[in-house]
Amino acid sequence: MPLETKQPKKTTSPTTAARPAYREIADALRSQIAAGRLTPGTLLPSHRRMAAEHGVAIGTVQQAVNILVTEGVLVTEANRGLFVATSGVERSRDAARVLPPMADIAIRGAHIGVISPMAYAWPDATEYTESDHEDDLDVRRQIIHPLERALGERGGSTTFHDIGGLKSEFPVKFREAYASLMADNVDGIVLVYVHDQYIIDYVLPAMEKSSVPVVLVNAEESNVPLPRISTDNRAAGYRAAQHLLSQGCENLIFFATFESVWGNARLAGARDAIRLAGRPADCLTVHIAPLAISDIPRHRRQDNIAREFAATIFDPSIQRAGVIAHNDFAAIGYMDTAGKQGLSSGSDYLIVGFDDIRLSRQSGLSTLHPPLADMGAEAAKLLVESLSTGDRTSKRILLNSHLVIRDSSRKRFIDRG
Repeated sequence: MPLETKQPKKTTSPTTAARPAYREIADALRSQIAAGRLTPGTLLPSHRRMAAEHGVAIGTVQQAVNILVTEGVLVTEANRGLFVATSGVERSRDAARVLPPMADIAIRGAHIGVISPMAYAWPDATEYTESDHEDDLDVRRQIIHPLERALGERGGSTTFHDIGGLKSEFPVKFREAYASLMADNVDGIVLVYVHDQYIIDYVLPAMEKSSVPVVLVNAEESNVPLPRISTDNRAAGYRAAQHLLSQGCENLIFFATFESVWGNARLAGARDAIRLAGRPADCLTVHIAPLAISDIPRHRRQDNIAREFAATIFDPSIQRAGVIAHNDFAAIGYMDTAGKQGLSSGSDYLIVGFDDIRLSRQSGLSTLHPPLADMGAEAAKLLVESLSTGDRTSKRILLNSHLVIRDSSRKRFIDRG
């Protein structure tokens, strides 16, 4: 986005000094952020591009950026670029934050409650297999085990409540679990993959009468006013697109079987990567089925729905294509549809998914593995901080997924001579 600024006016008056260009650029950026034209999380153009747009040296742009980074208005991220800061958000690549030396004392002997739906169940889920339920369990385990370990190593103990099963029973199970923990006088509570609406309806009113800290762990960013840890889906989308572009893909396709907040964040990240690479915006084709996740019949597997949707939009004529599927199920469905057209992933086209489900490994699908263990460990740190300092502010931490390169995107397209 071009900066809305004017070049410093030259003057011949010996008593009037022109305002430095770098301050003009810094002021223009501040104004656009304050007016909402540059929103939190927006990727800014490269220093070189901004310098060209304003007819100044790159060093001048760097001076402007340094001012705003120091003020906390902008943030830089290694290998990603320059972003508008998101107030209250701490981005972490590896959850390696170090706690104050005295923080562990607060957790010794503390009793922590953990609530999570370990797996869903539907009586009419005829397309689902035992492996699908194991995927649900694996995700929760990979978060909860590091959480319990981190608390245990600091002398804390946990009580776990599984509210899984039929979704229709979740609200009642959640209320019962929360009430049971409060009656047991726990010192803190961690909610893992609990729907925001339950928190709004039950937890927030309960917290008005209690000082027990609550930490939320979720797969997508949440707006509830609690300390919370989630995956940086925008960064994951950026990494997927960056990988495909680096592999020589000339055209990118974003493929999603339904609308979702996390899918839209991944799409935004892909667009960031295209912009930062200096590629035209129209090199990305977007195919999103006109469905919300709540519209999907409960008995249908997502990869089966993806096969059906892919068949309606598939275009075998697109050359040197890289496909970003909004999750692994969608990627596997797309790969099967392409296979029926005689095209093979990893040679005729490249494809990347998200979530690293079991089928992705079996299918040779490159994917973004979510930072599940880091999320659990970081939840423990937030809880320890809250207990040691009494701080109940709504700190948000976004953790980066890790790219796993498999056969579907391993080989690079050879540059055309």
